[in-house]
Amino acid sequence: MLMAAIVLMTATGWAQKGQVLKGQIVDREGKPVIGAIINVAEASRIALSDKDGNFSLKNVKNADELCISCVGYLPATAIADFNEKFKVVLEEDLDEYAGRYLHCLAFRTFRCDHS
Repeated sequence: MLMAAIVLMTATGWAQKGQVLKGQIVDREGKPVIGAIINVAEASRIALSDKDGNFSLKNVKNADELCISCVGYLPATAIADFNEKFKVVLEEDLDEYAGRYLHCLAFRTFRCDHS
């Protein structure tokens, strides 16, 4: 009886632990998004996408909600899915690009006036 309880508790522990979720973050053109932050909603587990947009996030359960963010892109959410080609497509944040462009343009103009 004691052995059955230990086995049951161990199996329950395994069932509660998640898996390693591997995937890729891309833009609408399919180009990799570098440096995207991927985290499990309401948890402190995060990962960053590499130069190819790939990431690996530990202890994720099937159907966990993921939050994805990156400078220059709108934030996105996705549901964890352990298929071979898990991919999240981020949309560009055109307002942010416009703001950065205007800021750079103003900076360049300012520097040119004082050169």
